[in-house]
Amino acid sequence: MKRITIRDVAKEAGVSVTTVSFVMSNKKCEEAGLDKKYCIVEETADRVLQAVNKLGYRPNLAASSLRNGRRNTIGVITSDIANHFFSDIARSIENVAYDSGYTVLFASSDESESKMESIVDTFLDNSLDGMIIAPCKGGGAVVRKVIDAGIPTVLFDRDLPGLSCGRVLLDNVKAGEMAVDLLYDAGYRKIAMINYSLGISSMDDREKGYREAMRRHSLSGEIDVCTTVYGQAEQDIRDYIIDCVRRKVDAILFPTNTISVIGLEVLHDLNIEVPDVMAVVCFDKNDCYDLYSPRITRITQSTEDMAVESFNMLRKIIERPDEKYDHTVVLQPEVILRESTSTKKTI
Repeated sequence: MKRITIRDVAKEAGVSVTTVSFVMSNKKCEEAGLDKKYCIVEETADRVLQAVNKLGYRPNLAASSLRNGRRNTIGVITSDIANHFFSDIARSIENVAYDSGYTVLFASSDESESKMESIVDTFLDNSLDGMIIAPCKGGGAVVRKVIDAGIPTVLFDRDLPGLSCGRVLLDNVKAGEMAVDLLYDAGYRKIAMINYSLGISSMDDREKGYREAMRRHSLSGEIDVCTTVYGQAEQDIRDYIIDCVRRKVDAILFPTNTISVIGLEVLHDLNIEVPDVMAVVCFDKNDCYDLYSPRITRITQSTEDMAVESFNMLRKIIERPDEKYDHTVVLQPEVILRESTSTKKTI
């Protein structure tokens, strides 16, 4: 079947090819919520759009990208798109990007610097307009490669200091402090934490907040952190929780989705009563938090806000290529209070 071209549309509508191009540009601006670029008589524009619909014309995006230097395609790199937190963000980025006329390519680094570099190289080879990245440990050189290639870049959830790019982050120090504060106010004093040894800013900052809040409450002697390895955490978490029960630790923080799920499974398997034996605070969002009995208190952030802020920031950088951009948006955490941190019973 013959491909319908812009010339076919012009012939059908009885206008010039330039007029069709102007009408299509106006339509694209309207779909993206922008003002029209060209002044075209409404009757003429309607006639062109009717011809477009009648013939089933689809613009040649490759040719368009050669003219304006853009493909309206961006890349998003998460650590693990199967993780509930990152999948929520990815879904929201896709929605807001689609509404603005962008296509999104997704990939997961699996916390591997070499895999992240391979993904970045593939994205660079495909001349994407920009990238939104949750960097893994050691990913600074890889992200710098993107920036040096002139690709607009936004980091989200995790920071890499010293890079000239946009950032959308949670106040993770405050999040860690909030978890300790709510447990302290409920009467808990022996508060432990399990963390990954990933060396990424979000996890490091949550632990920093935990430690600072423990010291502020004069509980320096009770600071108790177990560090485990990403992808090999199940046995470490099980052994640590058993040891916490033996030492009469009365509350525990699970600072990520994956640690939370493993930790809740262990507590259930070992029949450890929450919060009577051990209170629990988790982080981020997960359906299991409200399905678990009792329901789980968590420190959360709006994945939609992070997605929208990240995309809008990237789009601004893409559309203003001559401006130097090094801006940071810091989102605030929120406490969702449930029964897993009920006030501690005193005897």
